Amino acid sequence: MSSLLPPETLEQVFKDLSYVDLRSCVLVNRAWCASAVRYLWKNPFGFRYSRHKYDQYIPTAKKRVKMYKDSKISLAQTYIWCLNDKSKRIIMDVGVVLPNFMIENRPTFDYSSTLTTLNHLYLYDTVGWWLSANSSEQNDFAHYVIVKELYKMFIAQSVKIKFLSFGNIDSIQLQLRKNEIKSDILPILCYLPGAEQFFARIEKFSSDVDIPSEIWYELAQIATNIKDLEITDHNKHKEGLPSFIQAQNNLRKLKIVLKGHPKWSPLVHRAVKAKASSLTHLTIIDHHDFIRTYQFSLNWIAECTNLEEFKLCISNSFSPSSLDLGSLASFPFLTKLELVLSCLSNTHIKMIRKTDGQLKSLCLLWKTCEGEVSIVYDALFDAIKKTCGNLSEIELTIPEEKFLSTVSLLKALNRVEVIKFVQLCSYGQERILDEINISILLPTWGRLLPLNLRKLWFKANWVFTYDSFRAFLKSVELRLTNRPLNFLFGMKFPGNSHFDLYQFYVDKGILDNESFVENGLKWKKLKVI
Repeated sequence: MSSLLPPETLEQVFKDLSYVDLRSCVLVNRAWCASAVRYLWKNPFGFRYSRHKYDQYIPTAKKRVKMYKDSKISLAQTYIWCLNDKSKRIIMDVGVVLPNFMIENRPTFDYSSTLTTLNHLYLYDTVGWWLSANSSEQNDFAHYVIVKELYKMFIAQSVKIKFLSFGNIDSIQLQLRKNEIKSDILPILCYLPGAEQFFARIEKFSSDVDIPSEIWYELAQIATNIKDLEITDHNKHKEGLPSFIQAQNNLRKLKIVLKGHPKWSPLVHRAVKAKASSLTHLTIIDHHDFIRTYQFSLNWIAECTNLEEFKLCISNSFSPSSLDLGSLASFPFLTKLELVLSCLSNTHIKMIRKTDGQLKSLCLLWKTCEGEVSIVYDALFDAIKKTCGNLSEIELTIPEEKFLSTVSLLKALNRVEVIKFVQLCSYGQERILDEINISILLPTWGRLLPLNLRKLWFKANWVFTYDSFRAFLKSVELRLTNRPLNFLFGMKFPGNSHFDLYQFYVDKGILDNESFVENGLKWKKLKVI
């Protein structure tokens, strides 16, 4: 009966399946194979470089290492096999020996035609793995030639590519990547046959490498339809990056990471400001802790009236009053607000009040606050309770002196599904956290948890007694409807009795096994179990 299903039905089924399940579908019959292959090869690099998502399917670490290595080699080999005869001859002319089957036969499917996402570093890495498996010595020139020929094929045949990345987006170490080889192919891509049409189709572009101004300028001439842009401003090439940002006609999502000396950053900020009114998603990240000689203003955020998501992760790059106008503006469409700050002030609290009750997700982390903690936090809790009644997720730094105030906060957050309480801001240099006993408070929290809560995380060095833990879990069992609860707490091993109680409630289905395993792994690293 499965063979009678029309392709449209199969595609509706396959689009929600995992990589592992799709591989099984390939073996059913020809029709299933043809449909499943289109989904398997939309982003084949994603599986190879997001290994943590699929480790559960591979029983041992040794097998995992071999599996990922073999899969990368196989991926590169498949794409090289798809090359036309001319490209294969070019590769062989630089000393690369291709297997006979790759010369004499063609693959069953045109795998390159289904590709939608391409990451340069991952492509470069897979080719390196393939070369190391098929050659006794690493040939950098051959490596470059193969990558170039593959790009020529992708530009000509992969008309579905919408996302092009020149950054290590998953922060995974690439074993065969040399530090000096990053975006070396990018200048050539701009001039390959069909490059103008290829870049005109790109809707998402990501780069964390240092791209020269002349390349940004060339990209600005041909890549003008980007809707989602993720870039790192290295402050080395003052003219090119602003021109690239200004050239975008449909920019809706922007993520910018600031690095280096700020001398030329105002040019980039002016380019971003020009796009303010059209942005729906904005992320600005600067992790530098030193005080800059020039501090930027973010008052232009007041012009971002169409924002749906806003993330600001800053230290000393922006003057304390840089958001004053932004705090007075209204953000009627804002559903997600994330502020990771060196100093919490009333300006940030005013921004929360200006969201008109539309917020679904709020993250507010900080190291210090402007003024007395108690006064600032009373204002913050008041703003959350009065204007954030529709929250489904909240992550909040909780100072020790405001623990008791969380009781009234929990009473107000009756729709929240995810709660993360943080002892100190989780960015910047590591700090030694003081141990705080929350035994008195924990049972009260249990009795006040929102009924639909599905995730509760304590990112803190908090401890509690066995009795308070048991009382808390009894309340979880009686109160929550959205079980099992994903519950993570601290880095300190609570003791064998706590561990056994935790496992008991996992077995009952009150707490989920995933959080139990994750807590266990943390404690194992500390060599306490």
